Amino acid sequence: MANKQAPRNVRSTSARSSLMIAFSLMVVGLVGVVAASIYSDFILLFAFVEVTSVSMFFILILSLIPAYFPDKMNVESIFYCGLGKEPYMSSDRVYRPNVPLLNTAYDHDWDRYYDAKSVKVEKK
Repeated sequence: MANKQAPRNVRSTSARSSLMIAFSLMVVGLVGVVAASIYSDFILLFAFVEVTSVSMFFILILSLIPAYFPDKMNVESIFYCGLGKEPYMSSDRVYRPNVPLLNTAYDHDWDRYYDAKSVKVEKK
């Protein structure tokens, strides 16, 4: 049986639209670098290199800032089935990076990631 998942509604956020603008400027800059190097126009070459480097720097900053401010995780959602005792972690210690570039929400339903065939629980 194949698990069918409902299609996700992808909302257009400001981070996603900024990322698309930066990617398009980077592509324009790279195409401009190739075209300027073919026609040996060094002034345009340096201008397109600047556009490309600024857009790459913006993409880097757009991904690093949310990773620097992580979200708190629920400790109980990490461990599956309640096997064993309580985890030796507190909720104050567990964080996850908040990465808006993926534009997907973290799913706390670990059933999708759990493969019952590969994990076998031994009974004492």
